[in-house]
Amino acid sequence: MTVTVFPHSFVRYAPLYPALFEALALSKEQQQLLDILHALEAEKEHNKTILCEELYYRIQNADSDAERKKLLNIKRAVYNDKLTADIPAVYTKLLIALREGYTVWETSFEQQLTVYREQLQRWSEGDLLQKGLLLSSPTLYSQLSSFRNRAPSDFRHKELKNEYGLLRYLTRMSFKTSPFSTFTYTGIAVMGDNYYLPADTEIISNIRLNNKLFDYLRLLMVHHPV
Repeated sequence: MTVTVFPHSFVRYAPLYPALFEALALSKEQQQLLDILHALEAEKEHNKTILCEELYYRIQNADSDAERKKLLNIKRAVYNDKLTADIPAVYTKLLIALREGYTVWETSFEQQLTVYREQLQRWSEGDLLQKGLLLSSPTLYSQLSSFRNRAPSDFRHKELKNEYGLLRYLTRMSFKTSPFSTFTYTGIAVMGDNYYLPADTEIISNIRLNNKLFDYLRLLMVHHPV
């Protein structure tokens, strides 16, 4: 006779799936561009080291002060990644490729950043997030409406602060199952090769807070500490 012991487990689980954040991942094209820029940076640093060492040797063996001064200026330009007529053509070509690559990257990043912020604005409409913020951060909760209505390209300091706060709470909802947290839920999981919760599980919140009573107790603790 087969006996199943403890077929269920009472667990804490996150209300958001970690896979949600794949929407904020770099695109394949952006990652390829970053790889190219990293390779160009590595090549530039390698060539810079070789050039500076060679120039140092020539400076020490210069025949005149004028020649020494010219070599020092070239070495300074190479070290500071400045485009001048006297630096080697190969190094000049490398610097130009890097500058053009960073220009393309900045344009691509700004465009993608708008897409990410639009996604974050949609996530801020989530019922689970708003219920948690109502207790954890009433200030951020009260600013969600203006955050959603602001165009991503026109974010001010206030919206950037809201953006940072939302990302903190969303990552907390996905990865940190703190006990007794408004962003953490409990349920019955079926034990097996993988733990899982039924897909149609209804989330029931029993957390209530009387704000007036809370403010009264807070004032008592401030004015009459134990």
